Formats: sequence, C-alpha cells, structure tokens
Amino acid sequence: MDDFLALTLAGRLPHHFHGQTAQFRWHWIDCGILQLVPHEPCDRSLVLSSGLHGNETAPVEIADLLLRQLFRGETPLRWRLLVIFGKPSGVKGQQALSA
Repeated sequence: MDDFLALTLAGRLPHHFHGQTAQFRWHWIDCGILQLVPHEPCDRSLVLSSGLHGNETAPVEIADLLLRQLFRGETPLRWRLLVIFGKPSGVKGQQALSA
C-alpha cells in the first residue's frame, strides 16, 4: 500500500486492493477504509476511526503515521486493525485551510 491517506484524500483507487507485508495482510475495503490482519494468530481487533466530522485533522495524521510505521515494519501489528477515515472531503478541506 503506497500512501493510504493521500489516495483517500485524492479520491483515487490504489493499484492493488490487497497485499501483504512480512507481518500482515492488508485489504482496501473502500475509499477511506483499510483492514490489516496479522499473519500471527490473534484474538483481538481494533477500529481506528477519525475524520468523521471532517475538521479533526490531528487524529487522521496520527492514524496515517501509525499506518506508515506498520507498513515499514517499524511497529509490529498484534491485533486485527480497521482504519476508517470517515469524511475525506472534509479533512482535505481542513488541511487546505491549515496549510
């Protein structure tokens, strides 16, 4: 997965809708929704949802940082993870205002 946040904000589709790293499998479910499942067995799940109102860019940026660390192998994934950016158009507008 290249840059989930950038693709989401641009409203573009990824080149591949699923793939894997050394630690986990990932699946692009829809624009703004990404699922990660560790290769190792796990019995817990976590949903990270942000940007629902469109004006909360800090949680979106934190989730983006976490995803980058996971994909680079810097942070291990021990739980199933579902990341949801709820209102990409609102987040994009807020980023433009704060830039």
